[in-house]
Amino acid sequence: MSVTLSSLERALVGTLEQRDKQIATLEATKVAYADRLTELEDRVVSASQQRVALLEEKMGLEERLAEAAADAVRAKQRIAELEERLTEKATAEAAVKAAEKAAKEAEKAAKEAEKAAKATKKAARVTEAADDLKFINGNVYMIKNGFAHEYDAIFETAGKCVGKLLPDETIDTAVVA
Repeated sequence: MSVTLSSLERALVGTLEQRDKQIATLEATKVAYADRLTELEDRVVSASQQRVALLEEKMGLEERLAEAAADAVRAKQRIAELEERLTEKATAEAAVKAAEKAAKEAEKAAKEAEKAAKATKKAARVTEAADDLKFINGNVYMIKNGFAHEYDAIFETAGKCVGKLLPDETIDTAVVA
């Protein structure tokens, strides 16, 4: 039995050696998978870090976008204010021009009125200076310097003053020259 045992021992040793080789191979595979797992975990960590960085960048861009939108709103408001001020200024300038034009026209009208007043005064003096015949209350009177005088038709001269001629073409006998 010693032979048999030795062949069994050899067979068992061979099997154990094969098993040791398989275990060594499995251990090497296990190490390779562990290295691969570590590598993949590192890649996952790196991808996560990149994702975090991208999210932070996105948030920063969103904040900048919000600030830019707020700046755009403020700029639009400022433009609207400036346009309103420009419109007010144009309206004020137009009002000033209209006022200046009206003042010039008023000045021109005042000069014309002054000329007319001078002409009227001159005409009134000429009229008062001239002898005028008026028929008042059935009598003929000669008007001299605004006073009514009895009229002598034969000699065509003024006689005695009877009173002041009023604008309504009546004679105020209380006022005698």
